Amino acid sequence: MQTVEVRLWDDLHHKRDGSKVPADVQVELTYKTKRGEKHVRLDLTAEHGKELTALLAPYLEAGAPPESPDPSEVKSGGKIRRGPPGGPGGTEARRWRADLREWSDSLGLVNQEDPSLPAWKTVTDKHYYPADLEDAYTAHLEGREEEALKLAEKFKSKAA
Repeated sequence: MQTVEVRLWDDLHHKRDGSKVPADVQVELTYKTKRGEKHVRLDLTAEHGKELTALLAPYLEAGAPPESPDPSEVKSGGKIRRGPPGGPGGTEARRWRADLREWSDSLGLVNQEDPSLPAWKTVTDKHYYPADLEDAYTAHLEGREEEALKLAEKFKSKAA
């Protein structure tokens, strides 16, 4: 019987200076670009793995698994519907977002990166609706006020 030992080296160290630093974790990423799908496997040290996790955390928290239905669709089983009715566009969706902004402003909710801005506005003056804010507003619409306020708490100004 033969034993085969496979060693994985941290890709960042190896790419940077050719050094062979043992990898502790393996991460696979797939994302779509205008040119098609990109799939990569990264072998990383624990430290580099933590750095990548921290970098991607806000994006992964805002996203949904590919097999998930469109979050704007009502799901059965009492699950929260996120997003405007009828999907991202149209008159009803614009009204829903305007109402969300008004509700958010009435509570004094602010952007987490720049508290001088409302929760739904970015530093580049664009409208942005974080998933937690949409979930809070949906809970409000469904009469689950305690849950709505709990979800909205993270958008409260630290100065208040």
